[in-house]
Amino acid sequence: MKALLLVTLLLVQTAAWAEPRPCTGSPSSWDLCAGKSNYPDGSSYDGMWKSGKPNGPGTLRKADGGQYSGEWLRGRPNGKGTYTYPGGRQYTGGFFNGEPTGEGSMTWPDGTKYVGEFKNGLPDGRGTLTMGSGRKFFGDWKNGKPQTKNSEEK
Repeated sequence: MKALLLVTLLLVQTAAWAEPRPCTGSPSSWDLCAGKSNYPDGSSYDGMWKSGKPNGPGTLRKADGGQYSGEWLRGRPNGKGTYTYPGGRQYTGGFFNGEPTGEGSMTWPDGTKYVGEFKNGLPDGRGTLTMGSGRKFFGDWKNGKPQTKNSEEK
């Protein structure tokens, strides 16, 4: 019975530690807490904070309709996440220093989709572009442009 009580107490304490504490005071002073901040331009960030900056999981809703949900580091998207651009284009994958970088996919409203490597927000490396019509192009990309060695798959 004592063992059961001890296990129960440990589980309750662990659950309490798992919940982040709410942020209080000015956002510039928020540290290791969860909170929502509204910005003068109409944007808002809701998520984890460290040293007054978004850090950890969170969502930025921009005034122009863009939205990023994912991991943050020192106030910038960093790690895995999804950014929906105004107009409906969507990127899901790796981010570094605020830019789509690494493995990811970009989908356009017309059904066109690129899956592959990105660098500084552009296709860069190996990837496949599938047009809304179903035509596929695969190969190497540099600064968002297909290289001459790209092949078409029918």
